[in-house]
Amino acid sequence: FFPRNSLCLWNYIIQENTTLIMSGSVSTFTRTTQTTTCFCCASSFPSSSSSSSKQSRQIGRGGGKRRSVSRFLTSSSSSVAKVDNDDRRGAVLFVATRTTGTENTRKRYRKRGVYISTCRASGAYEQFLSGITEKDRKDVSESWEKIMRWKSFVESANKNDEDVLANTKKVTIMGGGSFGTAMGTLLARNKSDLDVVLLLRNEQEAETINATNRNAKYLPKYELPKNIRATTDAKEALKDSDFIIHAVPTQHSRKFLSSVKDIIDPKTPLLCLSKGLEVGSSLMMSEVIPEALERDQPLCVLSGPTFAVELMQGLPTGIVAASENEALARRVQSLYGSSCLRVNTSTDVVGVEMSGALKNVLAIAAGIVEGLELGNNAMAALVAQGCAEIRWLAGKLGAKSETLAGLSGTGDIMLTCFVNLSRNRTVGSRLGSGETLEEILGSMNQVAEGVATAGAVVQLARKHRVSLPVLTAVARILEGDVDPKDAVDQIMNLPQVPEV
Repeated sequence: FFPRNSLCLWNYIIQENTTLIMSGSVSTFTRTTQTTTCFCCASSFPSSSSSSSKQSRQIGRGGGKRRSVSRFLTSSSSSVAKVDNDDRRGAVLFVATRTTGTENTRKRYRKRGVYISTCRASGAYEQFLSGITEKDRKDVSESWEKIMRWKSFVESANKNDEDVLANTKKVTIMGGGSFGTAMGTLLARNKSDLDVVLLLRNEQEAETINATNRNAKYLPKYELPKNIRATTDAKEALKDSDFIIHAVPTQHSRKFLSSVKDIIDPKTPLLCLSKGLEVGSSLMMSEVIPEALERDQPLCVLSGPTFAVELMQGLPTGIVAASENEALARRVQSLYGSSCLRVNTSTDVVGVEMSGALKNVLAIAAGIVEGLELGNNAMAALVAQGCAEIRWLAGKLGAKSETLAGLSGTGDIMLTCFVNLSRNRTVGSRLGSGETLEEILGSMNQVAEGVATAGAVVQLARKHRVSLPVLTAVARILEGDVDPKDAVDQIMNLPQVPEV
């Protein structure tokens, strides 16, 4: 409880009836011959010899009756307190002073007949505080003030920009899974008169959502805003939409988009939430969508560390809006940006998509390590190797290194590989524990994109002549070619190599 830059001071009284004058208080102390203990750090020091008198009074404002030391230090204006441990211990004086000049403090007390030896507080918190200088505090304060000035500057520069959400009247979400529902919920909460439509394939699920205001299949614990509705009528859902959000699983996207291509307005921006590579073609969604629609469509990819349940809870989240059209990326940023969702923009669509696709395969590997109980060292080594493999392959396709190291890259990898809410990690964990892939997939009501993507990743790596030991091993495990434990042994026995 000492103030910053204070010292825990041992005070040895060198003569009887020494008078101390501090903060206008006058008190007399008579010392005894006993070992005393530092109240701050519990170190023991011997007192000097003296008379056997055990009279002592606490130094405070004018002396007075005895109070506890902690109470004294927090309530008295005096900077000196006396600790009287018991009748067999000597008087110990503590000086809590704001001065930084230790020698000056010693000299000042020496003139009053008091010799001081110092002992710094040994607690971690006290050591931390003692290391902070006024310059440190000033530097931190100035740095934060600079950030706030930047904030004010940007807000002032953007005050005349379009308020995209305010001008948006209808948003359609193709797909009624957890992520699509959560992203629709954010918009519906931010604008109560916005018409948010979920386009589903199952009539019964649509009726349940409309009757209960809940997505009972994927997010049963969370009530949906009143301005969210569901339908199976694609024409009604897509008509006059300002934005269309694609949340259909990657492996079903081409067929679904082909079925609605004549209904979608060619000028309506399409925001893609789906992550993965298409089996057979190894294409990214930014390549599948124009092929399925048979035209170029305004397109923005949304990806990042985003668990649907935490979006529903309104917890702070970050995501990346990537588009080759920078203006569209900024419009999506304005549409979704809020106090609980930060949206970073990017023009590196390849980097954002490849990170989102390959991290699902890596998450299966991380789950396998967990299921086999190989420990934290193995987990860290595996994820680091996986990150390198993602960088190698994505780099061949033109991805930027800063994208792979950012929110949609490293951020999404950490979330998916280390947190139990990840579907792909769960698949790997159960595989490592001995379950078969058939049993695992048969018990899940949501898609783990990494299962289908693993083989497509290997095909893409072969095309670009990139070696991916960890991601290839995952594909082999999923296809039943190798046992998870044997796959780990094989990777550990690969030749030792330099750090990349």
